[in-house]
Amino acid sequence: MDEEISVLIKGFKLGGYRSFGKTAQYFEKFSKINLFIGKNNCGKSNVLRFLHNHYPSISKLRVMNMDPLDTHIPSSPSFVVGRHVSLEKDKDGNYSDFLQEIGPLFSEKDQASGPHEVLLVFLEKEKLDGRSNAWFTFDRGLKLLPDNWEEAFRVLDDRRLRSLWNKLTHQTQGSRKQHWFPETLKSITPKFSQQDVILISAIRSVGSNKDLPEDFNGAGLIERLAKLQNPDVLDSFDKDKFDAINEFLQSVTDNRTAVIEIPHTRETILVNMDEKRLPLDSLGTGIEEVIIIAAAATILDNTVVCVEEPELHLNPLLQKKLVRYLSDHTTNQYFISTHSAALMDTPNSEIYHIQLLDGQSVVERVTSDKHRSSVCEDLGFHPSDLLQANCVIWVEGPSDRIYLNYWIKALTPDFIEGIQYSIMFYGGRLVSHLSGDDITELVDDFISLRRLNRRGVIIIDSDKDKSGKRINSTKKRLKEEFDKGPGFAWVTEGREIENYLPIEHVKKAIAYIKPSATTIGNYGKYDNLLNVKNKSEEIVQVPKVGVARYIIENEIPDLSNLGLRVEICKVIKFIEESNPGISADDG
Repeated sequence: MDEEISVLIKGFKLGGYRSFGKTAQYFEKFSKINLFIGKNNCGKSNVLRFLHNHYPSISKLRVMNMDPLDTHIPSSPSFVVGRHVSLEKDKDGNYSDFLQEIGPLFSEKDQASGPHEVLLVFLEKEKLDGRSNAWFTFDRGLKLLPDNWEEAFRVLDDRRLRSLWNKLTHQTQGSRKQHWFPETLKSITPKFSQQDVILISAIRSVGSNKDLPEDFNGAGLIERLAKLQNPDVLDSFDKDKFDAINEFLQSVTDNRTAVIEIPHTRETILVNMDEKRLPLDSLGTGIEEVIIIAAAATILDNTVVCVEEPELHLNPLLQKKLVRYLSDHTTNQYFISTHSAALMDTPNSEIYHIQLLDGQSVVERVTSDKHRSSVCEDLGFHPSDLLQANCVIWVEGPSDRIYLNYWIKALTPDFIEGIQYSIMFYGGRLVSHLSGDDITELVDDFISLRRLNRRGVIIIDSDKDKSGKRINSTKKRLKEEFDKGPGFAWVTEGREIENYLPIEHVKKAIAYIKPSATTIGNYGKYDNLLNVKNKSEEIVQVPKVGVARYIIENEIPDLSNLGLRVEICKVIKFIEESNPGISADDG
């Protein structure tokens, strides 16, 4: 989906609610897909319960009705929810979005000075809180709590605060404590965007219900699909939604003939596939469950959707396909509780690790690969559980992966890393210890890449610096071993993978990353293209990943150099053979 992602809820914090104790836990930087991951009984479901049961009241400025079970028993019955103003910088390093948002509060002549003063207060609040955003906290009656806002306002002396207050309220006189501070704070407190929240619970089952229940757990799915299948004249876009659900069904069944049909009796969902008409449930519980979630997500528009444990009855590949569909083909924002490590590599998602410590839920935002690894260990996963891809392409380093995805996407935009194929690093220095053969006996000197995954391609830099030079014996051995199949070895035609790039692309990238550097060499197929001279006339190398990022973000792929198109087509054919039922045209 090409539309800009709409983040309906930016963040909140919880304290004194069910398993969340006195110390408020922060959920910051929400994205379109947000995963709450952790062991059983750690508090994941309580986050979804809060969103579904109480966030709509907050967004509509209604007092929250909470029963005694909603109170964290060991603590006082205080309930806080946070609302933060996003102060993330734009690509130019400015706060232009924030300044534009708050600008209408000021008259035309105060458009520059007013927002700047507010920004200073917000930045001071961030420092006092030790957070990356300025937070506004409310009690359960939606009364703004003072926190340390008064202290944050001390960044402005009396003259500046009085001037800011005057610009916002058009009042005069007054005093700092009774008027300037509280009335200015009230003026700059952000308004909640009104949101309804849908919960898709862990118990899901297809059923017919013409009254269309409020939930989307499957009870009214047949009736909803029937309306999409045969929409009224004024609801013609509903047919597009029906087509999207069918495309998703074709993806999860790996069958381009699969199409949903609702018969006139509206008692079941039929699937037409390979000239057969079968009930949806005959395809297995996993397919039925994934269609329930995908259909609900497609029917809804610009809605906050909570999903409990979507991985139930789904293998890791189906889980990934489902979340990719939610991300790329729907307009909602999702909050998902899960135990699944397979969902953790969802692009552009935010992950929150929830643990129960000393009887209270504690939240930590997952921001690094090391943290992801610790989450997997917390869930009981082992590295061997995470290497079950249909095929693996082995590359030396991160820049090779960036280019490979860039080139594959140029020819097959529907192929997705992590679903149809995985890319893994072997590291150039380790190459002498690797083997492409099936090694069954205990061998100290070699690691068999085949034992990690039977189907593999390996990309090897030739490292040749002149014509006629042969690759070394280790690379020759690996090529022979991988060429036995399934898979093959691709030894670069030039010195390394960067030599496939158009020279003008490389020059522009170097000029952007190291504008003061002087290029050297003739940019031939055996030259090290990224070697340059710095101001001290020393030969240094421009960062490979930086060059790769610049090129994929700014240049159109060109596969015409050194037979690159032929090699990429071989890789794509290998991926197709590793994924029965798909082709480069199907995705």
